[in-house]
Amino acid sequence: MDTAPVVDVTYRALMLVLFLSLPAAITSAVIGLGVAMAQAVTQIQDQGVAQSLKLIAILVVLALCAKWMATELYHSADHLLTSVGFGGADVY
Repeated sequence: MDTAPVVDVTYRALMLVLFLSLPAAITSAVIGLGVAMAQAVTQIQDQGVAQSLKLIAILVVLALCAKWMATELYHSADHLLTSVGFGGADVY
């Protein structure tokens, strides 16, 4: 058995996970940095503020990106099933 298709599928899956998690990770980093700078200036050291702001921001970003994420996941699964030989969806 040739390992090239397995490596290709694994690479595509890892890249998909990376791309789908980027909006949440970038949002968390930006909000965390902003809150940390605001806390340093105001000397408020409550971790609940930072966590709640990050949670709200990530939920908003996930709600805004949900359609894109679902479409990418669907197309990747369709491509995988087509390449394996199980057919695929006829409707896009």
